[in-house]
Amino acid sequence: MRHLPLLLLFALPSPAAADGLKAGVPGGKSPAAALVEQLGDRDFRTREAAGKKLLELGERAVSALEDGLDSPVPEVARRCEDLLAAVRHTVEADALLAPTLVELPAGGTTVQKALDSLSKQSGYTIRIEGDQAVLSQPLKLTDGKVPFWEAVLTVCAAAKLEVCNTEAALGPVDPARGLRAGNVWLCAGKGTSRFSAHKAVLIQLQPPTKDELTRSPTTHAPLMVRVFPEPKLRWHRLVEAAAVTATDAKGAAVRMALTPPPVPRLYEEELIRGGRLRALPPSGTATTTTGVMYLTAGADELADLTGVVRFTAWKDGTELAAVKLAGKETSGTADGPFGVRLSVKVVGPIANRTGETIVDVTHRWNPEFVRPDGSAVRADAVWFENVNGKAVPVLPPSGGGPGPNRFGLVFKNEAGEQLTGTASSTRIDTAESGGRAVTMVTVSYTVSGKKGQDAKPAGVTFYGNRVIEVAVPVGAKNLPLTAGTRPPTVPQSMLGD
Repeated sequence: MRHLPLLLLFALPSPAAADGLKAGVPGGKSPAAALVEQLGDRDFRTREAAGKKLLELGERAVSALEDGLDSPVPEVARRCEDLLAAVRHTVEADALLAPTLVELPAGGTTVQKALDSLSKQSGYTIRIEGDQAVLSQPLKLTDGKVPFWEAVLTVCAAAKLEVCNTEAALGPVDPARGLRAGNVWLCAGKGTSRFSAHKAVLIQLQPPTKDELTRSPTTHAPLMVRVFPEPKLRWHRLVEAAAVTATDAKGAAVRMALTPPPVPRLYEEELIRGGRLRALPPSGTATTTTGVMYLTAGADELADLTGVVRFTAWKDGTELAAVKLAGKETSGTADGPFGVRLSVKVVGPIANRTGETIVDVTHRWNPEFVRPDGSAVRADAVWFENVNGKAVPVLPPSGGGPGPNRFGLVFKNEAGEQLTGTASSTRIDTAESGGRAVTMVTVSYTVSGKKGQDAKPAGVTFYGNRVIEVAVPVGAKNLPLTAGTRPPTVPQSMLGD
């Protein structure tokens, strides 16, 4: 999976690069169009600075970048393709990470009332593990709308609590049933962890306990990284966490361990080479994921740490592939992400049945990263399958997305009107693509329209939920590299009796 460039997270054009950015917008061109032209400049610094500026423009640069794809200058076309992919990815990631905004009760209140208010506004249940007496503790808060995690951290700081777990939906859920309300657990704060909130994600950096230091080689200090997604975020898996810079109290650089030491896995972490981590997918409903960064020993405290955490989450209802049938075309194929392929063949009209056409569709996808989604199907469109010679309405699969079309296919005529289909035969196979197992479904549909509607299919679109990779910055100051007792990774209330 392609990683987001770090400049999207941290970097702005440097003064040196900005000097190479040519001023002026000639001929009434838009600033974005002028920057696209500079992508082909003879000076490398100018090309690089123009690319960074286009990334900063984001959606405002999309039109100019799309025009640049047809540039006769190969360098411009290539850079526009890369920048367009990066901008679109950033827009998707920003939408996915949009935080729930809440408002803290102003003035004097209690922990209980503050948490009740946050629960009511967010739809999440906020629980406290351990001593419940803290709920009656008085608080004095400042009002104003803020992201959910920032509000939680404000309450935690005032009440000496910290987040210890979250519970959310794993994978796509049925939006027709509403977002599945999740749980957020708070516990007594130890004062050694550092929390970093970024939109809908909270990241905890937790120093090792004395026991962990004893079990680890003396040359390595394990720094635990824990990710708490907002419960509304459909979590997929943690990809990696890495330190970008780390300095001790004297300003000296603290290096990442190049090779993880040979120690047993702690708290379900999976270590990889390069001083980074890849975490195991979360199990059950506890979506907090945990990993370890190993730092070289020698410092008792990190004065400053910056890093990046990458993870994947589900994005619902996206167009994965589309086949257009123009004029007399009767077949076509289109590819999409994660091995998606959609093949369509119009067999022809059904004899003695006006306005009905047989269409064979084969589409494949990697079930690890893609799930069909029927939410794009028109609400009044009725889909059927042939069961024992009778047309039976198709029901949405459990947890597989709303709408009657369980395979996420939408048929439209040349006017763009959605058509109705009956699946007369379905075959589901498992194949291999790029060394990975993929699901391949072949369906023969009878496609028809309403009375007076053109029922000739002019296009077929495959909709589904897919994962996208997100990178979020993380940072901490004055982080000790030794701590006391580790709180439980999963609250006792989640473990049952």
